[in-house]
Amino acid sequence: MNAKSGKHLGLLVAPWAAAAVIMCVVSAALWMSREPTYNGRSLSYWFQRLPALSASENVVGYVPAKSTASIPSVAEYRAALAAIQAIGTNGLPFLISKLQARPPPRLIALIQRYAGDWPVIQTLVPARDVGKEKGQALAGLLMLCPLPPDAEKRVRVLALDFYGPSWFSAGYVLKANRDPGVARRVLKPYLE
Repeated sequence: MNAKSGKHLGLLVAPWAAAAVIMCVVSAALWMSREPTYNGRSLSYWFQRLPALSASENVVGYVPAKSTASIPSVAEYRAALAAIQAIGTNGLPFLISKLQARPPPRLIALIQRYAGDWPVIQTLVPARDVGKEKGQALAGLLMLCPLPPDAEKRVRVLALDFYGPSWFSAGYVLKANRDPGVARRVLKPYLE
C-alpha cells in the first residue's frame, strides 16, 4: 500500500466517520428531548427532587430517605412541585408509569443485593428505590389534581387492581381528584 492509496482510503473513510458522529449526536439530542422540560431541566430531574409520600393505612405521610446525603431541601421540594405543575398534563404518562412500577424481578434483586457494590453491576443494573419512586409519583399526581378524564381512567385501573403494588396510592389520588382540599392538606408542608 503506497502513500497515495492510503490518502485515498482516508478520503473515503472520513466522510462516513463524520456522518456516523453526526447521526449519534442528532439521535442523542432527539432521545433526550422526549421528556417534557421546565427551566431547561427534564421531568426526570424534577421527579428526583419531589417529596416521597406514603399512602398506607389511610394516612399519607413522608417516606424517609435511606441515605441522608440525597435529601433535597424544602426549597428544592417547592421548586420540584412548581415544575411538575408547570409541566402539567404532559408529565402524566411519566408519573403514572412511576406509580405503577413494580419491584425488580427476584434475580435482579438478588444480584443487586449481593453484588451491588461492584461498579459493573451498578452500571448494568442500577438500584432503584421503587417505594420512593411511588411516593414521588403520588406527590406529583396530587399536585396535578384534578386530573383529566383519560388520566383518571388509568389511575382508576391501578386502584381497582387490589393485588397490584400501588392500588392504595392510586385510590388516594382518586380521592384527591374528587376533593382538591385533600391534595392541598397533604402537600401543605412543602408548599409553604
